[in-house]
Amino acid sequence: MPKQAKHKSAHLQELEAVFDRHTRRFSPFDVLGLRSSETQSEETQETSLPTHTGVDATPLPGERIHPKVVDVKKILTTTLDPHESSVPPTHMGVDATHTHGQRPTALAPSTAPDMRIHDVLAAAHLKAQLGKKARQVLGYLNSIRSLERPAYTVHVGYAQISAAADVHAHYLRRNVLPKLAMIGLIGIVHKSLQGTIYHLHYDVAFLSLVAGEEEEPLAAMAPPFLEAPGSTSSSLLTHEAPEPILPGWLDRAHWGWLTPESVQQLIVKAGSEAQAQEKLDIILYNEAHGVAERRIRDRRAVLAHYLRTPHADIWPNDDGFETLALRRVRQERDQALQEKALAEEVLRVRQEAAQARFLASLAETQLQWLKQEGKERVDVQPSARFLGSRYPLYKAEEEQLIHEWMDRVSYGENVPHLMPERS
Repeated sequence: MPKQAKHKSAHLQELEAVFDRHTRRFSPFDVLGLRSSETQSEETQETSLPTHTGVDATPLPGERIHPKVVDVKKILTTTLDPHESSVPPTHMGVDATHTHGQRPTALAPSTAPDMRIHDVLAAAHLKAQLGKKARQVLGYLNSIRSLERPAYTVHVGYAQISAAADVHAHYLRRNVLPKLAMIGLIGIVHKSLQGTIYHLHYDVAFLSLVAGEEEEPLAAMAPPFLEAPGSTSSSLLTHEAPEPILPGWLDRAHWGWLTPESVQQLIVKAGSEAQAQEKLDIILYNEAHGVAERRIRDRRAVLAHYLRTPHADIWPNDDGFETLALRRVRQERDQALQEKALAEEVLRVRQEAAQARFLASLAETQLQWLKQEGKERVDVQPSARFLGSRYPLYKAEEEQLIHEWMDRVSYGENVPHLMPERS
């Protein structure tokens, strides 16, 4: 037969309550940061009761936390990964609780130096989990962001990533991309025949820090005590954000909003800086030339379509724009015509020099024979009877005889001599 519980007196219950308050070191709600409003109201009521605190008495939970409790809290909070848990981490100190946001944003301006150090440390932690090949792939994906949606990449295939990042396609598909997705750096948005669109969960600066080759990212960062009291910075590695370096041939009045990454992508797609400049000039030309239906209204959308579509190209709307190909053909034609005229001039001079040498080698009787032979050929022609002067025909026939006998002499014949008439 079980024993019945004895009824406790009010004095004994009060002593047990006081003992419980004095011996309790911490509450699990305090450690995990999950204290509810009801629990807080109950503790507030408990702390309002009279207590007997002596010299060696344990303080109440609301007044001070034991150092061991702080150590336990630090261990619990540092083992939590803010990217793997939906509950935001709480770093509880002695007097207050500091709750950070979700993922660090590398380009977000921060007035406190410890926020930038926190981002660099987070990048270094992620970088330590990646190998060289994975960092190369991440750097390439970070460089082909879409102009319209910077958080996403353009369409890209496995072969293109493999060639650009120097990673084998099989190793890329089975190891690298799953690793990047597993640690929360990328995600797959859409797959098609044109390629895959990846979602980059961090901004350009943070991923550049993760994919960089520097072994000590904190070395490039100045200590917090060297900064000015009221200075702010949006860069992770320098106090002042560096101005974007754009090539000199870029028209900043129309294309100054382009980033260096997009300009580099345009150069790679076009093939050279001259062809990249031509594509931008064609876009500006098509805004005011050609049929009204074919004129460009949004140059940003046209350039974005050209960069993200593998086989897309940009052509002028009419023949008024001279492309680099047409200019090269025209220059080649002009050069060929000049070379032809020069060659013909050289040939004419050589023929005249050869004819002069031939005539100089003939005797006077041979020259007289050529003239006499040309005159006889013209006189026997029926059409020459009606001419007032046959001199042009004589000279033309004489020139023809000279060229003919130049060829005959090369074959071993000799020009006849004019024999004097016998009386």
